[in-house]
Amino acid sequence: MAQPQHAGPVNTQDAPRGLRTNTYRQYKDGEWRTIDDVTSPEVQVELAWPGAPVRTLWAYPRDLSRLALGHAFLELCAPGEIPAIEREEERRFTLAPSSSAKGQSGNGADIPQKYPLTIRHLHGDEMVSRMQEFMGSEGRWNWTGCFHRAGLFNITDGTFLDIEEDIGRHNCIDRLAGWCVQNGLNCPARKSLALFVSARVTGSLAAKIARAGFGCVVSRSAVTEAAIATARSTPFSLAGFARDNRVTIFTDPNSRFEQSTP
Repeated sequence: MAQPQHAGPVNTQDAPRGLRTNTYRQYKDGEWRTIDDVTSPEVQVELAWPGAPVRTLWAYPRDLSRLALGHAFLELCAPGEIPAIEREEERRFTLAPSSSAKGQSGNGADIPQKYPLTIRHLHGDEMVSRMQEFMGSEGRWNWTGCFHRAGLFNITDGTFLDIEEDIGRHNCIDRLAGWCVQNGLNCPARKSLALFVSARVTGSLAAKIARAGFGCVVSRSAVTEAAIATARSTPFSLAGFARDNRVTIFTDPNSRFEQSTP
């Protein structure tokens, strides 16, 4: 069962693979003691793209090809381009525009049947309960306290298609975008999904979400005025503070939220 939060020493033998257990000194309740605690590795990732300076990311060392694809898709590709990995050496990825779009652009005819394009309203109780489900599943944050989380919710069948964790919240969006590239989700498909995030939605995160093309965002935390402005102009619907049996609708230009009481 997932622990509610990282609050100090844990049973390090149960930590997920990839996290590291080390010995540290801790001051607590007026005295010093030696503890075993779990920390996360973080590695440098390089992305090479034609005609652009090499980009450096810091990330958790798992599924780095997905991270590289997603970052290239959102930050390096021209409109209509889809990235492909040409070479991977250690943690350096050489990418370039793909010769085949594979359902990423156009009218949506190439979308796999398991991701139907159904758009409906999200009710307040559904946003709260789905956020509880999203945050309640055990992950690396439970053991380290330093991971953000983002997930794509399929409104059609009520399931999360993919949930990503990373130390940086922007990396989480990159990873989801990479998942979309790998699974052939084009713009209409991405717009039909609801994006759930654990982190606050700032102007920079909202800009990345806008480039990803997600049409509906539900955050467990706060949002900024810059994020609201970006959501209105993109447009995408934006809700925050989905916790403690409440949720706040900050803007709903796509009419994705049900705001009336039954």
